[in-house]
Amino acid sequence: MKIIDCHTHCFPDALAAKAVSRLQPIIGSVPCHSGTLSGLKDLMQRSGVAVSVVCNVATNPAQQDNVNLFAAEINGGNIVALGSIHPDYPDIKAAVKGIKDSGLKGIKIHTDYVECFITDKRYAPLLQACSEYDLPLVTHGGWDPVSPKVCHCPPFMMAQIIERYPKLKLVSAHCGGLASEDEVMRYLVGKHVWIDLALINRCDVAKVKQIILNHDPDKIVFGSDAPWGDPAMQWEIVKGLDLGDELLEKIAHVNAEKLFKI
Repeated sequence: MKIIDCHTHCFPDALAAKAVSRLQPIIGSVPCHSGTLSGLKDLMQRSGVAVSVVCNVATNPAQQDNVNLFAAEINGGNIVALGSIHPDYPDIKAAVKGIKDSGLKGIKIHTDYVECFITDKRYAPLLQACSEYDLPLVTHGGWDPVSPKVCHCPPFMMAQIIERYPKLKLVSAHCGGLASEDEVMRYLVGKHVWIDLALINRCDVAKVKQIILNHDPDKIVFGSDAPWGDPAMQWEIVKGLDLGDELLEKIAHVNAEKLFKI
């Protein structure tokens, strides 16, 4: 079965070792690849992953242009790269148009790393621009160890965004929200939102199965969060949920191909 991993990370070669060593103690996982593009591709080959979506993140406005240049450089073949937008960038709409014009397939944000709630007015230009340009917006969902006491993108806030921007292709990572399965069921299941299954091994798998079975079957995609999650191990967990061949095929690649126009 073809597998598209919709949630991976890599960094420029010159920065990869430093980035991985800085993030490892925060995230609390032993990385399963080196953090470089070649390391990700080696992992894909070992894990049977056909295509990886690389979720680049701009953690400050000054680095945003370089992040998006890197994304454009690696985009192509079996790599689908996403750009990123920082909420304090001076011309967000122009940056979103630039991302689309460069051929990138979407945008990734991480609200905890920039300490900005998804409902903050600073994100409004990005949400509106993604809606207008038909670009999927992937956001970390739920709890994150970088901000253990404050969750900047909980499911109830994402439900507000879904209501405000009905055309937005919003992807809530980590089974809808890490350590937030009950809230995902309450606020997100059945709504116009895609759910990626990255780090399913850190979630209550029985509850995640109920999330999957009660959500739109066309809006669930596989992800691993590599290098922080092992795609082969996580795919085995997904296969073990006994979802049936048709739904499993959609999660493996069909939904991702439609969402990211692969």
